[in-house]
Amino acid sequence: MSNVSARSTTVEAGYSLYHFIARSGEEGASCVEDLERAGQEELIRLNSKALLCLRQRKLSEGLTLILGIESHIASLPSHSPPFLPPLLRGCWYHAALAYYYYCMDAFDDADHELDAAHDCVVTAFRERLCLLPLVEHLLDFRMQHGRVACRRGRWSEMRRHLEVLLKMTRSHHPLCVVKKGTPVFLSSLAHYYASLTLNPAERSFTERHILDFPQRLRNLEAAIISLCSKPGLTIPYF
Repeated sequence: MSNVSARSTTVEAGYSLYHFIARSGEEGASCVEDLERAGQEELIRLNSKALLCLRQRKLSEGLTLILGIESHIASLPSHSPPFLPPLLRGCWYHAALAYYYYCMDAFDDADHELDAAHDCVVTAFRERLCLLPLVEHLLDFRMQHGRVACRRGRWSEMRRHLEVLLKMTRSHHPLCVVKKGTPVFLSSLAHYYASLTLNPAERSFTERHILDFPQRLRNLEAAIISLCSKPGLTIPYF
């Protein structure tokens, strides 16, 4: 199980997704400013450090850092914008805590935290639709559910998660549903980025790294093949 939050900060080498949110208009720029004032950069630093500790099997140290993330979020002013606490918790706290539980073989807890991360990001997005680029997280959460099921040897459950993930990547299944039951598909990103006034470098970046849906599908298929072909792993009927 990998860092489920990395992609939603920066897509490979280049522009941060928050760069494009800020370019979407006054509301987007305001959201990014709110995140900066809330200390998101510090939360990203703590999240990265915690995940490194967990990968190195320094589990107690990693958990301490994760709990520090929650303490930081809990200390935000009560008048903070409604989208802010759930977004920060979904991206940087629940996702990291899910990985901690995964490392502890506490798989029910890992699944629970992934669900909490998903719900938090969707809650924030419903509050501020300009945050659409961050639905990238929801794809990662679904992939991590598949990894948890694989680790548990629950092949039917793993297959279900990966099939839904493939449908999401093909825009045949919504990433989430917003107000009034409106479904949001991965293809919605194309409309979002098309509405932005971007310079040639920014436009080229989005086309190569964000909106190349066939390449995203190929990358996902390769990741699934890698997951299903680990040494000693036999998955019946998959």
